Amino acid sequence: MSIGTLAMGLLPSIGVGGLFFFIMRGIIRADRREREAIAQLDRDEAQRAQRLTAEHGDQPTE
Repeated sequence: MSIGTLAMGLLPSIGVGGLFFFIMRGIIRADRREREAIAQLDRDEAQRAQRLTAEHGDQPTE
């Protein structure tokens, strides 16, 4: 068995492994960015609610 034959046999597996790595890295990064964006939205909403409460006091809404 020559080195060329061995390399040609391993090349598809290495290629699929590399493709899998980059796809999974993209998915994980996208998930991280989405979680950060949702956390930012939650913080903004909490600040807005706190500001509205401070402006209007603890008046009951009807």
